[in-house]
Amino acid sequence: GVMFYFNDIYYNVIGMFLLIWANTYDSADGQLARMTGKKSAIGRALDGIAGDLWFYSIYFFICLRLHSEWSYWIWILAAIAGFCHSRQAAMADYYRNVHLFFLKGKSGSEMDRSQYQYQLFRSLPWKGHVVEKLYHYFYGDYTAAQEQLSPKFQRFFTFMRECYGEEV
Repeated sequence: GVMFYFNDIYYNVIGMFLLIWANTYDSADGQLARMTGKKSAIGRALDGIAGDLWFYSIYFFICLRLHSEWSYWIWILAAIAGFCHSRQAAMADYYRNVHLFFLKGKSGSEMDRSQYQYQLFRSLPWKGHVVEKLYHYFYGDYTAAQEQLSPKFQRFFTFMRECYGEEV
């Protein structure tokens, strides 16, 4: 992200290259985990957090760079852009999982439902399971937001489950 602070096209291009390079490794890592069956819920969460940190850093340094010209307005614009970006990224993730679900079935997908995450949260005791409980709570919220942003698909998916069961 710091490479986007400088008002120098060379630094900016290096920043873009580094972002593409990191994203390539990130995508390959996730694909390899899915192909080898070594995927995990924590790994998926850490992957999402890392992606968020990349973009927070980029937005932050672009705002620092433009603050002298835009004043506080650049921070407002970045907050709006960041909000929209996070929603778009969540839906891209969701529909990638929908695609995998219909292509490979329930076992070949990472598609989760919020109600299931909340059930797991409620079923685990706090003692010895703090990290797991927190994961299921926050991932349940994330999944619920994805479901709220896709109401027509939710109706379709409910219909499909009623007709064909959980495996569709």
